[in-house]
Amino acid sequence: MREQAQRAVLRTTNLDSADVLHATARSQVSGWGVGINIPYSLVTQQMRNTLLLWGVAAILAIATALALGLLFARPITSSLEVAAKAAAAFGRGEPFPLAGSRLKEADGFLVTLRNARADLEQASRLKDEFLAVLSHELRTPLNAVLGYAHLLSSGALTPDRAAHALQAIQRNAQSQARLVEALLDLSRIMAGKLELDLQRVDVSRIVDAAVDVIRPDAEAKGVSVEVIGPKNQAALLGDPGRLQQVLWNLLSNAVKFTPPEGRVTIRSENQDGHVRIEVSDTGQGIGAEFLPHVFDRFSQADGQKRRSQAGLGLGLALVREMVQAHKGTVVAESAGEGRGSTFIVTLPAATGVAAVDSREPPAPEATTESLPPLEVLIVDDDGDVRDLLVLLLESRGATAHAVSSAAEALDAIRLRRPDVLLSDLRMPDEDGFSFIRRLRGYEREAGQERLPAIAVTAYASPSDREQAIAAGYDSHVAKPVDPEDLARAIATLVKAESA
Repeated sequence: MREQAQRAVLRTTNLDSADVLHATARSQVSGWGVGINIPYSLVTQQMRNTLLLWGVAAILAIATALALGLLFARPITSSLEVAAKAAAAFGRGEPFPLAGSRLKEADGFLVTLRNARADLEQASRLKDEFLAVLSHELRTPLNAVLGYAHLLSSGALTPDRAAHALQAIQRNAQSQARLVEALLDLSRIMAGKLELDLQRVDVSRIVDAAVDVIRPDAEAKGVSVEVIGPKNQAALLGDPGRLQQVLWNLLSNAVKFTPPEGRVTIRSENQDGHVRIEVSDTGQGIGAEFLPHVFDRFSQADGQKRRSQAGLGLGLALVREMVQAHKGTVVAESAGEGRGSTFIVTLPAATGVAAVDSREPPAPEATTESLPPLEVLIVDDDGDVRDLLVLLLESRGATAHAVSSAAEALDAIRLRRPDVLLSDLRMPDEDGFSFIRRLRGYEREAGQERLPAIAVTAYASPSDREQAIAAGYDSHVAKPVDPEDLARAIATLVKAESA
């Protein structure tokens, strides 16, 4: 049985008149009691000490917080003020240096943003300038074509003036064709789809071919063109069409920027397993500030508003890309404005290919003034193209019949089989690829001989040619059609079929 006890604590005075805390406990069973006195001052002193410690700690905490606030408040607010001012300056496009502040990283970030904004603005300006120049370059030859065509149709020109008008129309149409080809080349390069038809290339042949193209312009301007090369010229492994385009661009630029009575020189030489081709002129030269940018796209030294020469600023950019595609290099040199310029192309020579006598004149390519009495079927959805091809073929002795769709062509072939088929590739309803596949299938089912077929199309890349041949065509002629190329392709195809 648990014993119960009575307990009590009270404040009283002892015999010495001192304040004490008197604690008692009395047993209810035995009646015995126990009492103890504790000095009151001893208990209250401990309580005061504890409260004092808590108070001091609180005061120290408040003081520390105030000190830290005073220490860091100014740098933080100052940095925020600097950041706000920098952001406002960036929004206005103004510089705002942050050197020495605690926002050096922010300074670098803002510099990067400012540079990116400047690059975007420059790209936008270049785009606008390019579109303006492109419009000018397209409209200028188009104006000559339309103007002379109107004069010819009016019958107001004398025979001499009419001949001059026809030459101007041809020249300006060729200019537009080159412009379109340059834009297509740029598109292929940017897409990484520039294709090369690699073969053995005689350097002297492509040099002579490029010079022959620009010589009329040079003679008309009074600029002499000199060709210098070794007797035994090393051969290249490359795309002859692309390499000739490189040299034509360099020579064309040289003639364009050389004044009358000036001179353009193209020099080729063998050098340590490479072929070095140098095109120099006595023209206006290139300023030191523009020389590093001479191969940039759409760049011209005189800018858009005061352009002294025509062009998109694409020629030299294409030169660099095509030379690099052949694993070569091209550099530009100039002593300054008014002191001429030199462009040096270095290409690896073809290994295992003997040097050739580069000064032997090439055998002239046979021309095809007339065709045998052939029946030619033309398939094209464009009426003007159909009429043009009919006139071209009939002028050379062939008989031509034109239809506008693949369905009409199949019906015409079933009724009367022609000797040669010319077909466009891009046509509505059924394109030229599907058409030729159907035709070849029909021939196999009917047990007929293969009809010679040529794709005549604006799809002009090597891959387009390969696709056309794979689909079932025997040859490929690119638009705009050169009459001589078309007649030669027809004659070659007919000769091969009859052999």
